Amino acid sequence: GVQVLAHVPSFMPALLQLLAAHAPSDEHEVLAAAVLSSLHVLVAKLSAFVGPYVAQLLQAVCKPAVLDTAAPLRERARHLLQ
Repeated sequence: GVQVLAHVPSFMPALLQLLAAHAPSDEHEVLAAAVLSSLHVLVAKLSAFVGPYVAQLLQAVCKPAVLDTAAPLRERARHLLQ
């Protein structure tokens, strides 16, 4: 809720950096899935406050390394874009 707003500027760049650094491998799939899930919740619940991060978010989610990965991760990325 409201309490999280003060922390968005500190954790949003960290989540985006983790996703941007994603390289396809089994060991990183779980981390990327967790990051995508977190970003999905943030966009769904705090859409009015993620505007400064939209360009980075789109770049990270649309990376071939994310979209060309296993089906569950690919579906999470596509769901985030909707």
